[in-house]
Amino acid sequence: MPFKNVPLGEQTELQSTMQLLHKMFDKNKDPEPLFVLDLILKPNHLIPMYSTNPEDIVTKILAVFDEGIEIL
Repeated sequence: MPFKNVPLGEQTELQSTMQLLHKMFDKNKDPEPLFVLDLILKPNHLIPMYSTNPEDIVTKILAVFDEGIEIL
């Protein structure tokens, strides 16, 4: 993290911008999940169901790939 030892009130605009960009593009952070996939067993059902509709998963994955292709 650049300028982590500089107090927040003493940072220049460039230093605070560099810290903001470092947080945005840090490769060691946990990304936001695209979906949550849990198995839910409802009462009186023998087969558990997924918490997320499979079509929603496919749509989100295709959106991520489409965005990457547009950027390239």
